[in-house]
Amino acid sequence: MGGAGSGYHSWRGGKATTDQFPRLTISGL
Repeated sequence: MGGAGSGYHSWRGGKATTDQFPRLTISGL
């Protein structure tokens, strides 16, 4: 499901997804 993209979107929403997968978010950017 999305993966990096989902993590980035979750971070914007204010979820803890980024905390669990911060590397994924960076990669998505």
